[in-house]
Amino acid sequence: MEYEEIKSLCTDNDISFEEKERRAGRKSLGIKLPKEREYTLIYAIEGRTSETFAEIPEFYKYRFIKGYEAIWSPELDYLECEVFAPAMGMLLRRLVRKFGEENATTDDEPVERVSIPSPIQGAEIELGDSSLYFQNFSYLKEQFPRVAFRHARVRNSVTLTIRNAGVKKHSDALNIIVKSFASICFQINVSANISVQLAPERFPRKRDFHRDEEKVTLSQPRYEYDIEPLSMYWHAENMMGMPLQEYFSYYQAIEYYFTVYSFEEAQRKVRNLLKNPLFNIDNDKDLSKVLNIVKYSNSSNSFGNELSQLKATIKACVNLDELREWIVNDFERTAYFESKKAKKISKTTIKASFLDDDFIDAIAKRIYEIRCRIVHTKGTDDNVDILHPFSNEANEIKHDLELISILCTKVIISNGRPMGGVNA
Repeated sequence: MEYEEIKSLCTDNDISFEEKERRAGRKSLGIKLPKEREYTLIYAIEGRTSETFAEIPEFYKYRFIKGYEAIWSPELDYLECEVFAPAMGMLLRRLVRKFGEENATTDDEPVERVSIPSPIQGAEIELGDSSLYFQNFSYLKEQFPRVAFRHARVRNSVTLTIRNAGVKKHSDALNIIVKSFASICFQINVSANISVQLAPERFPRKRDFHRDEEKVTLSQPRYEYDIEPLSMYWHAENMMGMPLQEYFSYYQAIEYYFTVYSFEEAQRKVRNLLKNPLFNIDNDKDLSKVLNIVKYSNSSNSFGNELSQLKATIKACVNLDELREWIVNDFERTAYFESKKAKKISKTTIKASFLDDDFIDAIAKRIYEIRCRIVHTKGTDDNVDILHPFSNEANEIKHDLELISILCTKVIISNGRPMGGVNA
């Protein structure tokens, strides 16, 4: 399908799009397929994605479902939602062995779909290999699509599909997922002892195309880093598509160093207090000030509460000017951290114009509040609402993920030690 034909189909079917110039004079369309009251972008790139769009000629009939890796079509009365399991490659064959060959439908080998009894009269539900539309939409959501991505993850995805369920509105589609599809997954979990779960909505990471083209020279390693926080950092990097788990893993890597910096911070505060000529060792009130500073937290084996420990760690490890520059160099990022959308996730907003102490306070408090919502514990002042994987807010933390990822990297680097050699 040619680029201009794709553009015409969008115009003829009232699908909004943005057209941009790319490298080498190529043009691209950012096609806005509806998602509730929002939209999801898929990209048509002149000279690169014509074959992909040829496989999905009715792309304009489809919509996305907020909160889930799912598509639906009111015209076709069709809904498809991705699921995942620990052993995706063997999932379908395991289900056929559990539920019997009579429930399997095949197009030659291997088994492609398993029929699921439908709770909705007249509807047909199947669990199996994802459709060409689902595969290609996943691929086209990438602004810089890579062929390897298409053939690796996308071609191996497994989905639940439902036809003829009378799906006419986004709320209808969402209702089927959170009730029928979730119940099917849970039933499989319990009856077949196979862990199957719905896939939350994934957002393509921002990719600096020009930076990716730059050559990098590897130098001889000069520093070594603690393996414990590195393992949490790597775990976070592998959690793509699971933003809350990714966020918490970055937090745990930073948390590893709380003991170091809370102790240093306590020392500094006590030293400054004792230097004060007005400090009276015989005054109980003055002595209580010292005790408050060195108050020990058994839960974290550190001094002070968790928020103060986080502040001390950021203050010691992060260059604030670099962090300010990172915020202001991206208009979308700058606007986000001051926006109402950001306040839905944490009541604390961040402005690059804050003075140093206020800047650190805001960053630490925002990070800690999000952490508390993920683990559902008390926040700094009062109870906070849980932030669960399928909540709308969970899909809005892209910039918060970028922030904690940068901080985690800085903290690990700051704690690197000169390498002593292999035999040291």
